Amino acid sequence: MRQFVKDASAITERWYKRRQRDADDRRDPPNSQFKRDAYRLIRSYIDAGKERVFEDVAAADGRPKRLVTQARSNLFKLGLVAMFADEGMLSDSDRNVYSKQMLYAYQHDVPPQLLVAFIGFAGSPARIAAKLASGEREPGFEFIDPPRQL
Repeated sequence: MRQFVKDASAITERWYKRRQRDADDRRDPPNSQFKRDAYRLIRSYIDAGKERVFEDVAAADGRPKRLVTQARSNLFKLGLVAMFADEGMLSDSDRNVYSKQMLYAYQHDVPPQLLVAFIGFAGSPARIAAKLASGEREPGFEFIDPPRQL
């Protein structure tokens, strides 16, 4: 649990600093780097079967129980809830969008360094949400059979 908190803190601190300093960096916007870093961290815990740490961290930091309950259907959302001790630092809307983008990429076994490109290819947040809901898959990808369900 301590390692997750340490890694999550490093990611969020780097993101905050970059948002203040490099907000207009079109080559690699701060949100793009944050998504890659968060996806890499959360994915590593999911792949290792250690996703329980997300609930443990959220409980230890006193996150509202409703956030944890709502996030259980998408482990990337639960991971994002666990990453932010301050609920106001990542809006509910962004947490919802980012977690769906990450889950959809995970179902296609997209490596972290290609996450942002994959999201751009897959479509708008609304389109990705619709694809997740319908079980649609992107053509040209080696699919995980069956798709990863989290």
